[in-house]
Amino acid sequence: MKYIKVLILICVIVSLVIFVYAIDYGYVISSIQKIGFKFIYLIAITGIAYVLGTLSWKYCMADQAVDISLVKLFLIRHVGETASLLNPAGILVGETVKAHLLQEHGIEKKAILSSILVSRVIMIGTQLILFSFALSVLLYTNSTIISSPIRLEFAVVTGILLCLIAVTSFVFRRKFTIILLRTRLGIVVFERTIKLRLKFSELKQDISNLFEDHKNALFLAVIFALLHWIAGCIEFYLILQFLGVNIHIVQALLLDMGVIFFKAAGIFIPGQVGIEEFGNKIMLAVIGITGVEIWTMASILRRSRQLTWIVIGFIIYWFMYRIRLSNLKTLNGNSVY
Repeated sequence: MKYIKVLILICVIVSLVIFVYAIDYGYVISSIQKIGFKFIYLIAITGIAYVLGTLSWKYCMADQAVDISLVKLFLIRHVGETASLLNPAGILVGETVKAHLLQEHGIEKKAILSSILVSRVIMIGTQLILFSFALSVLLYTNSTIISSPIRLEFAVVTGILLCLIAVTSFVFRRKFTIILLRTRLGIVVFERTIKLRLKFSELKQDISNLFEDHKNALFLAVIFALLHWIAGCIEFYLILQFLGVNIHIVQALLLDMGVIFFKAAGIFIPGQVGIEEFGNKIMLAVIGITGVEIWTMASILRRSRQLTWIVIGFIIYWFMYRIRLSNLKTLNGNSVY
């Protein structure tokens, strides 16, 4: 376990160096100067989104939620999300960090794993719901909210992707498993993953029990997850307003949800450097904003906000580490320096 922690720390540090090196700080400063004190609004709305995301996660813990305060859970979540952003292993590392920090607060391991998985599923599900809602509104209204030249192409591509996902999930999944078990490699994989699949089955049962026994809590988790995404899209809305571009809030929702899909595709790249900027460009073009200056400024401001919260994440972790170290020294009977 110790070596895994060291490896994760090294990966995060290397990824952070790559991320920091890739940023043009001269342009960052000029971009922030252009909107002035309004940059604080971007930091604040992101903080609100993070709090809403934390509330959603807290309600996924059901009975265990009373064992940890919202503030502590917020700090743990933010440290984990920072690790996810900067590590090539992405979500896997971030969720591992969250689980490790939660265990130090006396939360049961099963409850931790269940809450993390349920929270992640709820986040993905609500994101898809909002993306579908925004896309439907923008495609099937008589307004010009989506740029006409790419309205049809965007709808067709989205429809094809959704159909492929549905067909793959519900038609070929079982057939693929049967075919795989007819091969020597498939049999070896099946035999060597028995314990893993048993643990996964136990986890599925725990989650099923969670849904049965705490429906109201999970309903609130979904509501706060939806509010989390909506608060996040307001950042894009504010940035474009500050740059003199008037857009509809539903456009901002589509922008943010779309960019998140691009970031998910490039999760193995530290900070999704280049991927997020490309996503910004494509999604801005979707709603008819093709100006290079607007795209560049919006991307830089989003990176600046992101970098600010990364620094906050490292500060939080440093304080957590110092407190944990002090507690260990106290338990060992040593004086705290």
